[in-house]
Amino acid sequence: MLFDIRIFMRGARQDAEFSFEVAPGDFAEESSIRVINPVQITGCVSKTGKYALLELKYGVRYASPCARCAEEIERETRAEYRVPVVLAPDAGTKKEMEKWDDYILIDPAGGILDLREIAETHFFSELPIRELCRADCKGLCPKCGINLNGGGCGCGKDIDPRLQKIKNLFEEGQ
Repeated sequence: MLFDIRIFMRGARQDAEFSFEVAPGDFAEESSIRVINPVQITGCVSKTGKYALLELKYGVRYASPCARCAEEIERETRAEYRVPVVLAPDAGTKKEMEKWDDYILIDPAGGILDLREIAETHFFSELPIRELCRADCKGLCPKCGINLNGGGCGCGKDIDPRLQKIKNLFEEGQ
């Protein structure tokens, strides 16, 4: 959904609410994450002097591969995101912007906010770097590739030939 911030900032309205849905294939489409349900995005844009405040709320049910065993795991996340939107900053606004952790600076010539893209970017920034199916996931066998969570694979443990002598010392001491 596109939102023209220039028209909003010149108008008399102090806030504008929005609500829209994004199809699963159109959200997070270029990643290893698969969105399961349509993503409902709601929020509000409010005037606060020389800039606007964007508030987004969304919920995403998604599937991603486990970082160790590559099994698909389903998760759900709900998030809220508040960020100032600045169209044409003056000296006072620029000084205030230095204190903010995050803000969106809009080109005055365009003045368009892509709300879907903003929600998607926030979603990716909130995801953990590595998702695990469970904390004690054993991963895959490096030899045969079998998921070790389902049991052993029968491959013997190969010892690095450089460490074989150390192993022999421990066996002799027993």
